[in-house]
Amino acid sequence: MVDTIGTPILWCSVGVIIIILLVIDFSVQNFFKSEDTSTKLALILSLLWFLITILFSCFIWLYTKFTFNENLASKNFFVFLSGYFLEKSFSMDNMAIWYILFQSFSIPVIFQRKILLYGIFFALILRSILIFCGIWLLSNWSFIFYILGIFLFFTGVKIIFLDSNGDKQNTQDIFFVKWIYRNFRLTKNFSGNKFFSREKGVLVATPLFLVLILVELNDIILSLDSIPAIFSITKDPFIVMTSSFFSMAGLRSVYIILVNELQNISFIKYGIAVILIFISIKILLKELFEIPISVSLAFIMITLISCFIAGKIFVKVKI
Repeated sequence: MVDTIGTPILWCSVGVIIIILLVIDFSVQNFFKSEDTSTKLALILSLLWFLITILFSCFIWLYTKFTFNENLASKNFFVFLSGYFLEKSFSMDNMAIWYILFQSFSIPVIFQRKILLYGIFFALILRSILIFCGIWLLSNWSFIFYILGIFLFFTGVKIIFLDSNGDKQNTQDIFFVKWIYRNFRLTKNFSGNKFFSREKGVLVATPLFLVLILVELNDIILSLDSIPAIFSITKDPFIVMTSSFFSMAGLRSVYIILVNELQNISFIKYGIAVILIFISIKILLKELFEIPISVSLAFIMITLISCFIAGKIFVKVKI
């Protein structure tokens, strides 16, 4: 049995609220078409999503305090924020890959919004499946937790030395895309903002659909690192799900803001590597010494801020 603060009523209530927030966010963003207006709106929506996240973390604290006890309330408060910032750090890599895909396929900005709308929606569904599968595995075979720690450690080390394999990966991506065009009914022509169109009476997928699939595959691959990292903080499905949701919910807005500054995001990968190594050590030494959640949260935030500042300084020096 998995310990969780989530009750059926709480799950349903939060689920309804999440759906309403997503509908409002998508509707508002699609209402404004000009780039200048969209950028300003994206900044406002990003701040609102962050404010909602903080309010939700306070709700978790209040709910846990009055339903259970104050010690668990404080723990869940820090656990939720730790999971949120951890997922945000991985999302930086996600957005950088979005940018590369959109540029490679020459996807207009107005079409990018539709791809991200569907992309984030399906990503939430896929991550939910991965999260519950992971929780089931960890609750039935606890030794997997230590295998997880070793996996995160080597993943962090691999990320640090990933640059040397960059060219090879690009070649593989090009080959993969060419293989898709050869073996499936796809066209290189756009048909407005449609995912499918007809050519000579045959139904074919447009570049928008191909990029949507690539966006989803990218999210699945990155979630194989981010979701295990959150499991190292907590195995409560309610905390894992909600922290993952709030970290992803405002990504469209954040992407619009950062699209012109993605050169600074390259430093985030080193921050992710350091965070993964830190979490792996925390898992492997859990029986000997338990690092407080508040310390983990502080370490994650300081690492992310340091990487962002380092990126800014590096770009200025380079220029």
